[in-house]
Amino acid sequence: MSNITNGIAYNLENSVIVKTIDMDSNIVFCGKEENRIIRPFVIDGKTTYGYLCNYPLEDTPLKTFPYFVTKSIENYNTGDILLIDKSGYIKTLYQKESKHNYIFFTEYCNHNCIMCSQPATNSENFKAQLDINKGIISLLPKEEMVLGITGGEPTLFWKDFNEYIALLQNNCPEILLHILTNGRTFYDYEKVLDFAKLNVNNIVLAIPVHSDYFEIHDRIVNSSNAFYDTIQGLYYLAKHNIRIEIRFVILKINYHRMVKFARFLYKYLPFVEHVAFMGLEPIGNAQNELNNIWISPDLYMDELEESIEYLNSLKMNASIYNLPLCCIPDSIIGNYRKSISEWKNIYLDECENCINKCDCGGFFSSAKNLEHKYLKPIKRS
Repeated sequence: MSNITNGIAYNLENSVIVKTIDMDSNIVFCGKEENRIIRPFVIDGKTTYGYLCNYPLEDTPLKTFPYFVTKSIENYNTGDILLIDKSGYIKTLYQKESKHNYIFFTEYCNHNCIMCSQPATNSENFKAQLDINKGIISLLPKEEMVLGITGGEPTLFWKDFNEYIALLQNNCPEILLHILTNGRTFYDYEKVLDFAKLNVNNIVLAIPVHSDYFEIHDRIVNSSNAFYDTIQGLYYLAKHNIRIEIRFVILKINYHRMVKFARFLYKYLPFVEHVAFMGLEPIGNAQNELNNIWISPDLYMDELEESIEYLNSLKMNASIYNLPLCCIPDSIIGNYRKSISEWKNIYLDECENCINKCDCGGFFSSAKNLEHKYLKPIKRS
């Protein structure tokens, strides 16, 4: 997650990772009084407690505890994991009620995709980021859940990455990990052997392949030989029965090969367990390349329909993400997924009275100013 809220930290010498706990716990109960709200948290999984509140605690018995004052306290629920920075902000690391939780492993990447929503940087303090990520583990729930790992390219720091996944699985045995990676690390067969020692039954690697044609894929990721390295890695992973999802982001420069891509998948990569066709999130690098890569969904819907129908006919598991429901043909509506994370999706004004709004993922907030003439909301009578 990456929601950030500003405020004022009190009685904190260092930044801390905390988990919010029940208001009716036995620590201190303050409740609500005259619009005053206090929510307790536990620090670093230990027996040190503090509070989120919407007013200073200077005149209360809690004034000596660590606490953070923010006007947005009602955004947080029991079980959320937060980074409270002593300089005056909260960063949400895990939301108990969300279906889209992920851990951001690193900003470093060996690709520079033209549509990347999280462009790589080389200025990150990786050690500090790793410490934050390790701090999350002890606070995660032990029950079954899905957690994403993303970046940057998480596998670049191979030893740290492998050790972190092992630590996660040891602390949360029921966890299902969905790891976003460009897959090039797995061109190295020795690393595949390392990875296969983990509990790979509970790991899905989500790997982008943006075309059946190498030049288009390499152009999109801005790296030569990327296509061949990735495909070789996919075969090595398949040899060890490691679960694979293929991702295809639909762009102006690759949509015309979508049907050929679907046939390529069945012919050369029939072992993948899931194929995701994804609409573009117009943020990050994509904003600078928008004229070259953005295409209105109605202009590629025929290709998408034919591709999905082809994969359906062969019993390959295919899904459609990051598009409004009303533009999807009836023949492939069963492949549609409401997928955009809660904290970055919106609905346009014309969507407000649509009877299918609850089943629709809406739009990325960054797409608000693009033209959406293709919309076909079904209005309530």
